[in-house]
Amino acid sequence: MTDDTIITAIRCTCYSEAVFVEPDKETGLVFVSIMNFYNSQGVRSFWERLRLCWKILRTGRPYGDQMCFDGERTRALAKLLTEAADQLSSKCRDEDDTKSGTT
Repeated sequence: MTDDTIITAIRCTCYSEAVFVEPDKETGLVFVSIMNFYNSQGVRSFWERLRLCWKILRTGRPYGDQMCFDGERTRALAKLLTEAADQLSSKCRDEDDTKSGTT
């Protein structure tokens, strides 16, 4: 990975994990990693911070899981996520229509 790599992150709805996306121009892969924050308040205890430091020292990464995708699979993952979001949006619209009596 080069020094100019841009890492993008998004936290989950409960704020206990985050997904990191790291494109690697050298390998042509996109790395998707999951990091656990151990609690939803965003404040780690001393022991949680020590555990995270130890994990980074042992593995070199703070991530719980990491997957790598080539361009084609990255686009397929993006499509799946978009379709899932669209399904949620249409379900919400259907529920709103049902409540307002427009169906």
